[in-house]
Amino acid sequence: MHVYHAFLGIPAVLVYALATSTLLAAPIHFSTLPMSGPNTSSLFITFDAGLLGTSTDSSSVSASGMVTLGPGTEPFTTAHVATLDMTMNEAMNFSLAGGLLRMNTSAGNFMVSMTTPGPMSVVNHETFTQTGNTFQMNGIVSTSFQGNIDLSRENSFVDDLPNVTLTQQGDQITMAAPFHIVQNTVVENVPFLGNVPITITTTGTIRAVGTAVPEAGHMEWDGTSSSEGLAGDGVSWGNGLNWSREGIPDRSFVTNDQVTFRNGSSQTMISLQGNRQVDQVHFEESYTLNDNTLMVASGNIDVDEGVVVTLNSTLATGNDWISKAGTGKLFVNGNAPDILVISGTLGGHGSVGNTVLTGDATLAPGGAVRVSLVPEPNSSLLLAMMGLMVLNTKFHCRCSRDE
Repeated sequence: MHVYHAFLGIPAVLVYALATSTLLAAPIHFSTLPMSGPNTSSLFITFDAGLLGTSTDSSSVSASGMVTLGPGTEPFTTAHVATLDMTMNEAMNFSLAGGLLRMNTSAGNFMVSMTTPGPMSVVNHETFTQTGNTFQMNGIVSTSFQGNIDLSRENSFVDDLPNVTLTQQGDQITMAAPFHIVQNTVVENVPFLGNVPITITTTGTIRAVGTAVPEAGHMEWDGTSSSEGLAGDGVSWGNGLNWSREGIPDRSFVTNDQVTFRNGSSQTMISLQGNRQVDQVHFEESYTLNDNTLMVASGNIDVDEGVVVTLNSTLATGNDWISKAGTGKLFVNGNAPDILVISGTLGGHGSVGNTVLTGDATLAPGGAVRVSLVPEPNSSLLLAMMGLMVLNTKFHCRCSRDE
């Protein structure tokens, strides 16, 4: 089962992914701007002292937290609010018993936190209720009769998050969580009154709205082609118009994507615009990658027949080797780690580590090619051809050939 991990803010930026009928797992990040205005409302705090009266005040709220969403068709099958912390941004004032009991909080000092979440909930028609959550109030309440009361010393309490809704429109999703929690406490040694039971009720709605950014998946480079979605500039790696994700056009690259560079773009020179990490990369068309570092986590680079790929960027891997497959040509003009050439041709004028050629693999020069591929000091060239293995053949030459 795929899950989404989300950091809640109010309002917030929600990050998820759309495919034709499936939502991809994704980290969901939220900003922490305060709730304000009629569309997001404030949280209301009510102190209820029974026969001594009630008093209510409100404040805008900043919040942070995390929610895990299981993808489905409506749009989610399960949901779990894992953490939630809310801070009242404004000072609040309360008065009970005709002013005999006066209490106030300073701005940013009254907080409500979920210390232990309840179990994951099933989403039914875009709505779920998460039961059995443990909450704790924190902060200092100043009083006219007992000095300061430290709320963190009060007992934690259990309450629900009821009727939370998830709605989806295009690339946006909105979560709205009606918030209603109740804590009972006792204010001790009030002059003339003794111990006074007080119920503190917090009500309001938590909302988060945002735009989709998926977890790593399969990306295809469209470049300037407008056959799917809008045409990109064909040059900028960071331009989402140059990419399609799982068949959905105009989606931005995410770290550890599996990347395919296909035909159809009129531009062949691509700028990485920063260090990039992919899981693996497949070239169906000839391209040149420039600038920075390309990290291929799996080490797998596949170059199709008739395709010539030039890497002017530094090449790195999280594996022991870069494994070059496919019958096309790969020219490495920057620094590179150890390279295993399973098939096709390796060339260029970069600096590489140990190099292994197997099967039909070739090392340029060949034809009208000039190369000066130089292994790092103390590295080796290994040849594996027709079952004969030549080990540790030192390879410190520069070679070139012109027609």
